[in-house]
Amino acid sequence: MVALADSAGLRLLQFADSPKLRSQKEHCLRRLGPPIATRSNEHLEKIERELAEYFARERSRFSVPIAPFGTPWQLAVWSRLLQHRADSTLFYEELARELGSPKAVRAVGSAVGANPLLIVCPCHRVIPKKGGVGGYAAAPWRKERLLSLEASTRENGPAAEERPPTHGTMTSNSAGEIEKEQGV
Repeated sequence: MVALADSAGLRLLQFADSPKLRSQKEHCLRRLGPPIATRSNEHLEKIERELAEYFARERSRFSVPIAPFGTPWQLAVWSRLLQHRADSTLFYEELARELGSPKAVRAVGSAVGANPLLIVCPCHRVIPKKGGVGGYAAAPWRKERLLSLEASTRENGPAAEERPPTHGTMTSNSAGEIEKEQGV
C-alpha cells in the first residue's frame, strides 16, 4: 500500500496498483505544495501498525488521525462512513438518506468512489441494494476479500480496537507538507 501523511494526519492510503493512485497522489501534492520529503512520521508509523493488526484480524477500526482532501460533500460522506459500525455493511441509499439527501444516491456513489483513504474510511462496506458487492476503486475482488476478512474477524471474537475513530473532524482546507510516501 502507499500512504501519504503530514502533521495533520493521513492524507492518502491506496493499494500500490490502484488505478486511482496516481491521480489522487497528484491531487494531494497540488494541495500541499512543496517542500516534499520522504521520511517517516508518527501517522505513517501508526497506520503501518494498525494495518498489520487489521489484516491479522485484530482490529476493525483505525485511530490514526486522518486529513483527506475533498469537497464538503465528499467529506460529509466519508465522515458518515466512519460513524458506521465496523461489523456491518450498508446500502448507498441508506447512506444518502442518513445524510439528509435521499435522492443523492449517485452523488454518494461518486463520493464513495473518490475516497482517498481505502480501508481506514470503510467505503468497501457500502454495497448496492440490488445485490453483489458493487464497484471498488481497487477492484471488486479486493472489496470481496476485505468484507470476508472483516466477517472472519467478527467470527473470531471482538477486534482489538472497537472504539469509534478519534481523528476529529475532516476539513477541506488543510495545508502542510508531505512527510513520507511509503509502501505499507
